[in-house]
This record gives sequence, structure tokens and C-alpha cells, in this order.
Amino acid sequence: MVGGGQAGRPRAYHQHPLTRRRRVDGNLPLYNIRTFDEVRAAYLAERRFAMVLMMAFAALAFTLAFLGLYGVINYLVQLRTREIGVRIAIGATSAAVRREVLATGARHGSAGIAVGLLATFACGQVFSAYVSRLGRFDPAILATLAVALLAVTVVASWVPAWRATKVDPVEALRCD
Repeated sequence: MVGGGQAGRPRAYHQHPLTRRRRVDGNLPLYNIRTFDEVRAAYLAERRFAMVLMMAFAALAFTLAFLGLYGVINYLVQLRTREIGVRIAIGATSAAVRREVLATGARHGSAGIAVGLLATFACGQVFSAYVSRLGRFDPAILATLAVALLAVTVVASWVPAWRATKVDPVEALRCD
């Protein structure tokens, strides 16, 4: 039985059904008396756990995407140290070097986003069976995720881009 509660005393209401039951027949079983809040909490507990678990995996995915992109862009900048040094030596501004490294990161991130969107479209039917009230291809969510991943890409590219602007042309040309 689900009992409503009096303001501030939800358990006090339980005395009423017990008293009525005793008046009618003391042998009638009355069990599992809970407030509406308890029933709702029990109902939502599984959904809340699944949502928290999905959010944890999403945070892990964003962290892995960030670390992977940072590693790739940093490695590409290290490979191009000589080229960046030559560009700086012939007069390239640090803003131009930073812009080029950020563009490289954005290209890699955009390629990853494109592959992810294609995979989402390919597996959309499977995902829509597990997520209620979402269409197979919810454009608002896909666009939000694409923008968020592009932002992660730019942030992950920022440190290698900053390091690229600090390349000493003389040291870069000596390295070989």
C-alpha cells in the first residue's frame, strides 16, 4: 500500500490504515507500507544508477579522447620541430605557427568526429532500442557532442601549439 504523508510527518499517516485494519479484522495482512517518496525512489534507483554509469563512461571517453589527441598532436609537433624552426627563422609569427598547429588538431578531431557520426548512423538502430524517447538520429544530441568533441580537440591542441611557438630556430636546425 502506498500511503501519502502529512506535512513533515509521512510515517504518522501509517497509523491510520493499521487502526482501520484492526477494527475490520485483526487478521488481515497489511505489509509493505511505504510513502510515495520511498516508492518513487525505489522506482528511479535503477534508472539513476544507469544514468550515473553512462555519465561516468562518457567522462572517461572524453578524457581518453583528450589524452589521445594531445599525444598525437604533441608527437606531430615534435616531428615537425625542424620545419617549425625554419618557419620561425624566415619570419613566421608565433600566431601563424599556433594557428597551423591548432588547424592540424582540428583536422584530426574533425576526422574522428566524422568517423564517429558514421558509426552512430550505422549502429543507430541498436542504440535506439536502449535509450527511451530518442530517435535513431537525434540531431540536437549529435550536434552537441560534435561541438563538445571539437572543443576537446582545440583544448588538447593548445599546449602543443604553445610549445611550437617557443621553438628556438637555432636549436631546431641543430637537432638531427
